[in-house]
Amino acid sequence: MMSFDKDKTGWLYLIENRKLKARKFGITNNLEQRLGQHGFEWEVVFAYHHNGWMVAILESQLKAWISGRVKPTTITNDDMSHNGASETYPINWRVSNKKVLKYLTQLIAAVSHK
Repeated sequence: MMSFDKDKTGWLYLIENRKLKARKFGITNNLEQRLGQHGFEWEVVFAYHHNGWMVAILESQLKAWISGRVKPTTITNDDMSHNGASETYPINWRVSNKKVLKYLTQLIAAVSHK
């Protein structure tokens, strides 16, 4: 498992896996390596590159926003090639990728102006 270094640039990403019927978000300092750890079944929906502190704040806010709107997933770390079940939610969730991306766009704009 890679640790995230807030003092380096980082990535916030949103991916989905139709086989698992799941979406997942996370942060990493090395997007290519992290995506490789997840495996080829995951498709990138969104990736945002910025300083590590900003990326960590965005992930924290996204996690709070999603956890207040979705039932916990039944997917476990054993179902995935890489850990991260706590940042994973069902693909059939009533809020589309479009709504998640709209929230992220607004969040990025708000955090950038602080």
